[in-house]
Amino acid sequence: MDLDPICKSIRSVKKQNLRCEAKATRGEFCARHNKSRVIWTSSMIYTLKQKKAHKIIYRFWNQNCKRHSYRIHGPCFFDHSLSHNDTDMATLGSLKTIPQIYHFSYIDTSGKAWTFDIRFIIQMLHYGNQLMNPYTQEVFLPNIINRINRLSENLRAAKFPILYVEDELTPDQLWNQKVLDVFLKLNSLGFGSNILWFDSLTVRGHILFYTNLYNLWHTNLDLTHEDRERIVSGYSSGRAPLFRWNPESLNRTGVELKWWRKTNLGLMNSFLKRGQDPSTGALYILTALANSSRGCGESYNWLLTNH
Repeated sequence: MDLDPICKSIRSVKKQNLRCEAKATRGEFCARHNKSRVIWTSSMIYTLKQKKAHKIIYRFWNQNCKRHSYRIHGPCFFDHSLSHNDTDMATLGSLKTIPQIYHFSYIDTSGKAWTFDIRFIIQMLHYGNQLMNPYTQEVFLPNIINRINRLSENLRAAKFPILYVEDELTPDQLWNQKVLDVFLKLNSLGFGSNILWFDSLTVRGHILFYTNLYNLWHTNLDLTHEDRERIVSGYSSGRAPLFRWNPESLNRTGVELKWWRKTNLGLMNSFLKRGQDPSTGALYILTALANSSRGCGESYNWLLTNH
């Protein structure tokens, strides 16, 4: 017989997985746990209050978080068997190999569900391809592109790369992500666009693009202050004016391509994100780009000012 048995109680409410190490001086329990008498076992012990809280948390997750994941990631997020394809297009591996944060699935016009790694879809845009289902060649509808854009924005906000990378993002990859964001936004607004229209611009092309935007904003369309404020809120703000320089003064400075790309991408972001009507902002961008890039002009010849 053990003359100095150990208390059978849990150590505390916060440490229910540990057993009290004090001597059992009050029968099977120590003096401290003689009243509570919650017996320790090798498995976790839950009180009725804890079980009730667990049910509430699970119900909330099932009704809200699960619904949110379904809305963001798609109908096959919780059940890959619903997908018409059973492999990842990029790796040819099982759909289970796609990290959950990159899962994207949707239902096409025929009612079939398809699953992709969102990075594969964004890669198509990066290489100048039209956003479409590679299995069926069906172009993604605007509502699907909207979902792609929303998931991309969520990933960027959480600092997850939206491109395939082996390690940390290089400066070039970070830049590509910023350009992709703009063109995903254009596509999500219903304006089919090709990232190569921007990437292929030379210094001269960028000067022309900046000048076209500047003239549209200041002279060509006779915009009122209210019009400009609706399109780009705070356009004349001292902290973040829309146009910081007159294009004529920039023509004489010999600015490098890198500076022009950064400046013009910032302008494009302002037209798409700072106003009340991003669709109008998108038209300003495409009008200036159509008159600066041959590829864009061929796709949007109705926006050309000089036929």
